[in-house]
Amino acid sequence: MPELFSPAERRARDRGFRRLLHHADTVLVHAGAVRDDILREYGSAARIVVIPFAPCPEPWWFDEDPTILTRYGIKRPFFMCSNQFWKHKNHRVLLAAIAEARRTGAPIHVVLTGATSDHRHPAYLAELQAEIADAGIADDVRILGLLPKADQLKLMRHATAVVQPSLFEGSPGGGSVHHGIALGRPTVVADLPVNREISDLVTAYFDPHDPHMLLHALKKVASHQSEASDEGLLLMGLRRRRAAGEVIKAAFLEAGSDRRLRQ
Repeated sequence: MPELFSPAERRARDRGFRRLLHHADTVLVHAGAVRDDILREYGSAARIVVIPFAPCPEPWWFDEDPTILTRYGIKRPFFMCSNQFWKHKNHRVLLAAIAEARRTGAPIHVVLTGATSDHRHPAYLAELQAEIADAGIADDVRILGLLPKADQLKLMRHATAVVQPSLFEGSPGGGSVHHGIALGRPTVVADLPVNREISDLVTAYFDPHDPHMLLHALKKVASHQSEASDEGLLLMGLRRRRAAGEVIKAAFLEAGSDRRLRQ
């Protein structure tokens, strides 16, 4: 997405990536899509290893807080979108879906969390707020900004589903879907190649340019219920973490072996 960066920023990033790929024996990435981007755009002298997707909750993520909804003024069932307020995170398709739900007489409520500034587009949040007002959906959108991590996760546990409309991610689903799956929440995710790598764990996909398709997906998952217990989610997470750890360990051992052979 070159339009998000100045020419100077693009050149600096390219130089940094090329330098890393030239000097490193092994590069760890979070997705096959990232590996493919590297090979297409830069080629690579390094071995590229894809770390398996490994959402794993910590036990404290399941601590109860009966005041969490009241403290943040949330009184209705809600969907949750935890993205930084950056342009490529594509909040606008979500706002359009919310507006469509309002027009059809079946409004939905969405809570937005994340850092509210972007040096590349300083007016982005103000533009979104103006669009919310113009669409008449101020009662349906709650912007909370950047929260303490514990509060974000506690709110996520209460969410009907986690929504990820982003136009680009460097790991499947980004951080919010990683957390949502770890917590056993349904997920509604933009249909991107990087996100298709976790299709067995995603509840529903949608075209990130189609608010009607997004609204349909949100309504579809609203009745979805997770059957996993907290203990079950912890065990599944630990199995994923061990699998990822084995891949990382093997990558380090192989890199070390290659280096010894060259010496």
